[in-house]
Amino acid sequence: MLSQTSRQTSWETMLPQTEDYYIGVYGGATTENYTLTIEIPSRIKFQPGTDSATVTGKTVAGYPVAYIVLAVKDQKMTVNLNSQGNSAVLTIYGYTDGQPYVRSVTGQYNFIFRLPSTQDYIIEVVPKAGQVVYYDMLVNIK
Repeated sequence: MLSQTSRQTSWETMLPQTEDYYIGVYGGATTENYTLTIEIPSRIKFQPGTDSATVTGKTVAGYPVAYIVLAVKDQKMTVNLNSQGNSAVLTIYGYTDGQPYVRSVTGQYNFIFRLPSTQDYIIEVVPKAGQVVYYDMLVNIK
């Protein structure tokens, strides 16, 4: 899927099917330290006849937890993140356009926005200060 000669340091794609994938990290002539982070968002699915879903979880080792949800242009997305002491915040961006709509540095844990395009949207729960955070998040799309 990605050539060894491409020399990319980051890469993002939708995998075409469920199967095992091999990831190789290739270096140069010297020993280097590196960190490899793999993010696989969980798909948020609404029950038939509903326009919202609640997900409950916990961040692991202070890393963000990612979700993905499909929404249609001009729908209104509302996301409410609840964590003890507001110890986690949101990052939300469009998967196809890469456009950030909420960045964790703004400290937001609630989001209401009319969506500009039909695409998958990535919603990340980002713990503050690398904490382990228990949370629940309500996602509503009308």
